[in-house]
Amino acid sequence: MKTKTIDSIFPAALLAMLLAAGCSKQASDSQTTGADSEQLPSASQKSTSETDKTCETILKSPNTSDAREWVKQNPKSVFSVAGEDGNVMLAPTVARLYQAGAERIVIQHTPAGWLSAMVVALPAEPAARKKLFALDVELSQLREQTPVRDSGQRYLYYGFR
Repeated sequence: MKTKTIDSIFPAALLAMLLAAGCSKQASDSQTTGADSEQLPSASQKSTSETDKTCETILKSPNTSDAREWVKQNPKSVFSVAGEDGNVMLAPTVARLYQAGAERIVIQHTPAGWLSAMVVALPAEPAARKKLFALDVELSQLREQTPVRDSGQRYLYYGFR
């Protein structure tokens, strides 16, 4: 008959205890009151704040252009290489964002003229924001980035690699 030594049992027991402690911590965190969540910013609030700061920095940079002007000067600009359906062009994407209620759209580009980012200024009006966040699901998928939820942010960001 084989017997298990303490050397083989101890690591398994330690792992089980750590997993149990982690699970109970997550359960208690999810049961906190609204007052607690108001005191500490959530991860989404932190990332929203960071994204807004990044977008404000982009808007102040010298290598930016109004998106409508950019697509007039660069009509073959591509928003996404979409595979089977072909390329998704930037001009109709910009038009859709403005139709959905975007206040302003700015293209950041390299000094050599390559797209590096697109910043969409969000409106305050709830119905327009809802349309833009619904459109963000599709556009984020095309850019291979994670869609965002409305957390009161001021901008949507699309990066071009």
